[in-house]
Parts: sequence; C-alpha cells; structure tokens
Amino acid sequence: MSDSRVYKIFISHAWNYSSEYLKVKEFLQEAKSFNFQIVSAPNTGSIDPDDKAGLRESIKKQIRYSEVVVILAGMYSYNTEWLDFEMDFARIWNVPIIIVKPWDNRSIPPALAARGGELVGWSTALLVSAIKNAV
Repeated sequence: MSDSRVYKIFISHAWNYSSEYLKVKEFLQEAKSFNFQIVSAPNTGSIDPDDKAGLRESIKKQIRYSEVVVILAGMYSYNTEWLDFEMDFARIWNVPIIIVKPWDNRSIPPALAARGGELVGWSTALLVSAIKNAV
C-alpha cells in the first residue's frame, strides 16, 4: 500500500541552491512511495536579499506551513545567522528539525550539534525515514 500523504518540507538553502540542496531534493524525488512538497521558496527575485526583515517574514511563513525543517550542516559555517534563525523559528512552532551531515564527511559544527535535531547521513532511505518519523 502506498503512502498518499504529502509531506511539507522546508529545506534550508540560503537563497541559492547549493549542490547539497539539489542533492537532498534529488534524494527525495528518488524515494519510492514518498510524496512531498518543498515549501521553502526559491529566490525568484520577488524578495530583496538586502531586506532582512522581509526575508525573515518570508522564512517564517514558509516554516509555519512546513511539517519538518531540513538543515544542511555543510552550509552552517557560512550561513550561521540564517540557519540559527530557521531553527529558532521551527522550535517556536514545534516543527521538527532534521540535520543532514556535511556531504564531504566534515564534522558537524559543535554549535549546530548543540542545537539538537535528528542527524542523518546522505542517504535517501535515512532522510525519508527521519522525515516520516518526525511528522
């Protein structure tokens, strides 16, 4: 029996689509019997990247609509402010957080590890299982 549920997923992306973001999206697309909607908005040019207040409001709306937030640990060192904001807001709304370990097997930044969230490696099965278990 297939799962007809559609999981609403916010994937951290720093307003650009890194190779890690694209790989996570690819993993989700490859999963069998797993329906999802990515609710983190792409950079369509409709939001001024210099408007931090506008960005924060946009991210809040996206996270509020999501059922799970996926944080890419490899992005943390150069995007700490925004990833911390995303995780803080997810916690306010009780949205579960999943942290995907860095692609190149670097260690997870201690500050990120201390924030909690389920840690998963680069595997379709592990990521999908973590999402299903979190929701």
